[in-house]
Amino acid sequence: MKEFIFAGRFIASCAMVGASLCWASGSVITATLVKSASPVSVVSIQLVASSLFLWTIIFARRLAIPYSREFAVAGSLGVLEPGAAYLCSTAGLESLSASAASLIFATEPAMVALLAWPILRERLALSTFISLIISITGVCLTLTGSVTGESYGALLTVCSTALASLYVVLNQRFAFKAPPITRAAIQQLVGVSALALLSPILGYVGEISSLALGSFVVIGLTGIIQYGLAFWLYLIAVDKLPVTIATLFLALIPLFTVLEGSIFIGEMLTSSQLTGAVLILIALSLSVLNIKASALRPQPDSF
Repeated sequence: MKEFIFAGRFIASCAMVGASLCWASGSVITATLVKSASPVSVVSIQLVASSLFLWTIIFARRLAIPYSREFAVAGSLGVLEPGAAYLCSTAGLESLSASAASLIFATEPAMVALLAWPILRERLALSTFISLIISITGVCLTLTGSVTGESYGALLTVCSTALASLYVVLNQRFAFKAPPITRAAIQQLVGVSALALLSPILGYVGEISSLALGSFVVIGLTGIIQYGLAFWLYLIAVDKLPVTIATLFLALIPLFTVLEGSIFIGEMLTSSQLTGAVLILIALSLSVLNIKASALRPQPDSF
């Protein structure tokens, strides 16, 4: 039993850390990409590249595709995320800094906790609530002095976070037995299809065809990181953890954003940012160590 608990904690924790790193890195790069291309074009290319990446792995591993009502329902959630949620967040990055956006994204665990109670009947444990408060405090300290942007971008980012939170809870509500990569692939295929159906209204096809090859490749690689790898790792984690605990790891996104700014741009970390980073790590440690065996789910047959 102890080995099962440790293995479940370790795999899920590593998966969520990896997913948070992918989302943070993707957001930073996407914030620069939307300066030269429209958000719809960026999201469309990213989703197509991510879908091709995931489906290539599925076919290479010869994974079975389950055809069932549950599969169709879970797949349709791709309209919420990455579809609508990422369209809003990418549009928000036109007028909002990546650090400001990551601060808003950090409220997702609180939104998930509020939605999980009525939809999943998953009550927020006292230890998880304390961890949530500590992590939010840490996020605020981490982003001290680095938040800039306009209210329009902030509103779009709030909408994106709300849609993502609803996706997280409904994804757990309509979960079905299939490898995480299969679920991620079908949901992203649905997201791509939704954007394709809206292309006559959104009018982005002409802009995509005029993009330089270099820009096309960079946007595609960003999509593989931000959508493909991130969602794959995230679904591995929520197969093992309650969503209210798994989403606490999203507090790492603003931390990674600030650290990447320090490493690649040379921005100096302040004492408040370092304090915030420590608080985030303490909150995550408390939440993971308080996971009971009954809360851990059996490991899936395949990733």
